Amino acid sequence: AQLELKGERLHFRLLEGQGPQTGWASLKLKEKLLLKPCSDELPKEVTSDLPSLFGGFRGIERMALPPHVRLRVATISDIHVDQKANMEWFQKHLPKKSPETFNVLVLPGDVSDDLEVFKEAMKMF
Repeated sequence: AQLELKGERLHFRLLEGQGPQTGWASLKLKEKLLLKPCSDELPKEVTSDLPSLFGGFRGIERMALPPHVRLRVATISDIHVDQKANMEWFQKHLPKKSPETFNVLVLPGDVSDDLEVFKEAMKMF
């Protein structure tokens, strides 16, 4: 990710893969382009088959978190929070909200038959 651009020098932060976590790189060597801008969109060959996999899929959202924010992904299935014991378990075990952590919940399966109970459960995350 680009942190800063000063003339022909790019200050970057590594998003994935191996290498230095941060650093500076030259955009050109003499007249040869070493780095080029890229869009945040996924390549067409990656996105072209998504509708067949996910139906009415609208696209992938891509976001960058500030360097001090951790990403936590939790997954659980069929929580049935309309059952009191399940709601209590969920409240007890759900990671606490904090400004230092961005939580993502992957929740396949049943949550509740009651829309208000469903909304209450989602507010906890």
